[in-house]
Amino acid sequence: MDITNRINTLNMMAKILVAPVLVIALLILFGLASYVGLATQKGALTDIYNSRFKNYQVSADLANDLTDVHMNTYRLLSWETARYDRAKIDKLVKEQLETLRKAVETVKNATESGTSTLEEKKIYEEMSKELGEYQKAIVAAIDLLDTDLNFATMFMAKADEEFMGIEKVTHELLDLEDRLSQEAYGSAMKTFTRVIVIMAVVLLGAVVLSLIVSVVVARSVTRVLGGETHEIAAIAKNIANGDLTHTYVAKSAGEG
Repeated sequence: MDITNRINTLNMMAKILVAPVLVIALLILFGLASYVGLATQKGALTDIYNSRFKNYQVSADLANDLTDVHMNTYRLLSWETARYDRAKIDKLVKEQLETLRKAVETVKNATESGTSTLEEKKIYEEMSKELGEYQKAIVAAIDLLDTDLNFATMFMAKADEEFMGIEKVTHELLDLEDRLSQEAYGSAMKTFTRVIVIMAVVLLGAVVLSLIVSVVVARSVTRVLGGETHEIAAIAKNIANGDLTHTYVAKSAGEG
């Protein structure tokens, strides 16, 4: 084997260091593979949280806010008909207008966001158009509350039509976010499985290669010494005790 010939040409110090150096190198490789895999997994999970989860949350909040605005505007009509407390009416009017303003701003920011996909941007653009018409109808109805309830009610009929369009687009957006979240989760799980496989392969390869190199180095060192280390040690002990009668025939390189 080529690896055996290369190891045999090394000096004793190099042969002794081959196995531990190889193990350290393989451990470093295993660590790098683990780091890259975990970093990839972290990126996938971060995308799920920062993009998919937050976008779904924004979409759900937007749907709830617009539903509240629609219901509260009808409440304003009933309050105005019943000549309810003006201060409470004005407070509720202010709250609905502010909620609408924030909804329009949220949709605009989502449309311009760099994290939104093309599918999301397309739906947000459609929602922005529907929301603009809805806002006009609601604002007109609110402005006519204390002057002409009949006209206010007429504008609410227009708002009803626009609200149905917004509901349809919102449901499409929620369905899209749900699908994208499932795809992101599936991708994260595939990444996790791939990382585990890579780490297992690197670890197994490191163990097998370390064992092979250790065996080759051990044989090479034994050949250099001319025999097994325990035999050499026994001869050295006998010599130290003054026994010079022991004879030993060293093994040739071909005997292993």
